[in-house]
Amino acid sequence: MDLTQLETLVAVAEEGTLSAAARRRNLSQPAVSLQMKALEEDLGAPLLLRKARGVTLTPAGEVFLGQARRALQAVQSGRSQVADIQGLRRGNLRLGATDAAATEILATAFLRFHGRHPRIEVSVEIEPTGALVRGLRQARFDLALGTLPVEEDDILVRDLSRERLGIVVPAGAPPADLEELLGREPFIAYPRGSTTRRIVDEALARAGLPARPVMEIGRPAVMARLVAAGLGVSVLPESVSRPLVAEGALGLVPFDRFLVIRSLGLLTLRHQEHEPAARAMKEILETGLTASP
Repeated sequence: MDLTQLETLVAVAEEGTLSAAARRRNLSQPAVSLQMKALEEDLGAPLLLRKARGVTLTPAGEVFLGQARRALQAVQSGRSQVADIQGLRRGNLRLGATDAAATEILATAFLRFHGRHPRIEVSVEIEPTGALVRGLRQARFDLALGTLPVEEDDILVRDLSRERLGIVVPAGAPPADLEELLGREPFIAYPRGSTTRRIVDEALARAGLPARPVMEIGRPAVMARLVAAGLGVSVLPESVSRPLVAEGALGLVPFDRFLVIRSLGLLTLRHQEHEPAARAMKEILETGLTASP
């Protein structure tokens, strides 16, 4: 059984003769007869009563005609929906992002995407980079934005953004030697196992600076407020610290004394065929946002 047989059955029922159905379907009359015979054999029941002046449907044919029409309507609806998806008139986009990537990259990219494709539904889950990689492998995400480096054979990485991170202290904290400062003050750290935690720990170790983590938090904005409240010091991205430094709520150790460069990037599964919505967002991320030195 195939769609052409269903379409021919509908034509025969509506036209009343095999010859008229053949003209409508642009087929020969023998071809129409063969299609109807094959359909009857497939169903195991006669569908047509053949008369001298045409054909009528048997009771089985009447029942099956309704099902055939519904099946053809469902196929047409499916074709229309696929066309809508291909034309980005409908669809879904599932994104995963770290907190930093969502703040620094995704907001701008989403504004551009939504402006071009307002009917696409976008969902975003905030996860650490390791969880994003697992989500890509499990097909939970179409695309992910994480902290680099990510060195996995099945993951493609595109560097999109780089940002400076520096040591922040409570406002008005007296200048101090960094080794003394970090040896004395509680350190508010990123969660253990996160990529940012690793690159910050490595930078502190290279500089020979001690740190006493007393708290682990994955939200830089919250970390900044805890430092402003006098609960310790931390290493935070410039985008988070700059406004609070300008307000006088935080102090920032000059970058020439301590600096971490963090890269954020687009993560995709190697060899994955993306749907149109994911391809459109990927293009915005790769062409509209470029990595800065």
